[in-house]
Amino acid sequence: MSLDSIIDGFKGSKKSELTIENLIISSDYFLKKAHEQVLRTNNSNGRDIYFKLIKLSIQALLMIVKNYANVLTPYVEVIVFFKLASIYISETENIEKADEYVNRAIAISKRNKFAEALFLSEFLEAQIIEKSSPHLLINYLNEKITNYEESHFQNFANAFSLVKIDTLLTRDPDTSVILLQNLIQGSLDPLTHSYCLLHLSNLHLYRGSPAVAMELIEEADRLIDISGNVPVQLKAMSSLTRYYAYIESNEVDLSTKLMKSISSLMSSEQKVSWKTWREDGIFKLDLPMNDGNNMSYKVFWLNSDEFVIMFYFLTGVHFMCEAANGKKKSKKVFDKCLQIIEKQLAELENFSEEDRELNIVALSDRLVKLKFTKYCIKCYQAWIGFLNNDWKAINYLNEFMSSYNNRKFTNREFVYFSLLLPKVFYLFALYYHEKGDLQAAKYYYLKVRNLTSGTNSINSKVPPCSNIGIGSAIIAPKQEFSELFAFSTLHLFILSLFELKEAAKVPAERRNEILSGCHKLSNQLYKDLNEAFITKSTSNSFSQGFASSNDLLRMTYKVHAELSKDISSGDNSPNVIAEISECYEKYENSTFFPFIGNLVKYLLFTMTTDIAQKNAYFEKCLSVVSTPNGSDFDKIVSVFILKSLIHHFRRSGENERANMAELQLQYFQKCLSEKFKFVSENVHL
Repeated sequence: MSLDSIIDGFKGSKKSELTIENLIISSDYFLKKAHEQVLRTNNSNGRDIYFKLIKLSIQALLMIVKNYANVLTPYVEVIVFFKLASIYISETENIEKADEYVNRAIAISKRNKFAEALFLSEFLEAQIIEKSSPHLLINYLNEKITNYEESHFQNFANAFSLVKIDTLLTRDPDTSVILLQNLIQGSLDPLTHSYCLLHLSNLHLYRGSPAVAMELIEEADRLIDISGNVPVQLKAMSSLTRYYAYIESNEVDLSTKLMKSISSLMSSEQKVSWKTWREDGIFKLDLPMNDGNNMSYKVFWLNSDEFVIMFYFLTGVHFMCEAANGKKKSKKVFDKCLQIIEKQLAELENFSEEDRELNIVALSDRLVKLKFTKYCIKCYQAWIGFLNNDWKAINYLNEFMSSYNNRKFTNREFVYFSLLLPKVFYLFALYYHEKGDLQAAKYYYLKVRNLTSGTNSINSKVPPCSNIGIGSAIIAPKQEFSELFAFSTLHLFILSLFELKEAAKVPAERRNEILSGCHKLSNQLYKDLNEAFITKSTSNSFSQGFASSNDLLRMTYKVHAELSKDISSGDNSPNVIAEISECYEKYENSTFFPFIGNLVKYLLFTMTTDIAQKNAYFEKCLSVVSTPNGSDFDKIVSVFILKSLIHHFRRSGENERANMAELQLQYFQKCLSEKFKFVSENVHL
């Protein structure tokens, strides 16, 4: 039962009560009208009209307080005071008035034992405290949780626990996730339980634990299936979260199947004009009451446009495994997603007569999220270009960093766009690495490591940010939970080994000092990599990070470890070779990028002792060197393969084939000679 529905009990009453009812309806009308005209606030006249309508909404309620106080029933008093507090806190900066009116609503509710009205009023008071005295909020929430548990209103206590969890996410995320895990183990109604499971699974995905997230999604879907009156948004939330988990887990077949299912859901909702989806992204879940009735509470998620955007965004990521093979699906999907975003930005940033039911704060949040998603897509598009030897996107990344460094973004944008820095710096590192500027590459890999380490510098550079669906620096994945940390560390380790080799050429008087510095860095990187790939034995599900649970990353690390050994010595582990082979065969036709795939073919051809497997990978290696090479990295892998093929041909007496392979090897070495010369000249030891 909501507060708004209480009004129905006063229809057809005495004249003064009809006047009161009409004033309440008028207040709602003016508030709704203001929100509908939010796009007109992009000019000064539109803003004036918006705030005049807000003022009229407040004045209608104040007329009741001033002129009809003596005839107000306690229920209507609660309604009026609650509405006044809501408008003051959400539409004005007058926190004192909001606090005054919500406390009057609380006092009346307590005096008359209006349990539901008391809960809603105290819930609103929590929002007011968050703005007025945030340092007092946790104590307030703890008090309410205890009070409602002692009064046997467990569902009310659970609702306050959810607020506490969301609050702590931007302050003390470790405590927050522990509380959420404990809440899930407690007494929850099925819909709230499924929502909490999806909330926790999203945190696992964001913090780098897709395997754990999948288990939670399975349980959430089981509860959704047995529940009645399930909002379509909750089903969509589950599907989108599962889609994200499949993509993170490299489950290409499953994600392809689910992609079609979500597309079907979107088509069904489009046919009914997304009628149950609100502009502000809010949907409601029923909360069972002690008396057998239900009341509803709001869940803040995505509106229909944002849902479509996120689906296209994830689908673009899903198809990225094909991008390195020259396929265009990922680019096309990302382009479509950008078209929708640009259209939305054009509508929301410019003066428009179009009606939208949003307040100014929600409009600001929407704009930040759209721009953030836009820049994320630009990063992925740059990566697609890099995979196909197209490096023009570096110019866009430079423009972004110029705007960021010169504070051309708003303060709120600056806070959230800081979360993009690890992605941008990683792309810079890849760019310079490919160009052979190892010092610049090393510089940016180190910046990525610093920003994704346990003591990253984002927290010190930007203030804490509220949860608007983007995430925040304090809960961003760190160390082995961050794929950027893992990959940048692996790249740096490879570069450090190269520098160690080059240090041997330095004059003797400087050699020991340089070797000491190189060893110190490489030892730290080696230690971090080993710790990242260790599977920890613990009951804490958040201890299993991205690095230890991602098959492809583990295989990439093992491939590098094996290639770093002296191949001719035969010093390799049969178990590791078997593990690499098994992983390669599992993902060969789905998520392998050609570069790492070709490295694996070379490794298995060179190191396997199984004759049938060696012959199979011999044919695959022949195919690699027969295919036109794109990037210099591809040519380098071909050099490795050709050297092994020449050795193989010479041993088997196929001298003509060996001679042809040597000619091909000379061609690739000539192509790479300028790069190797540049690399040697840019090793500053």
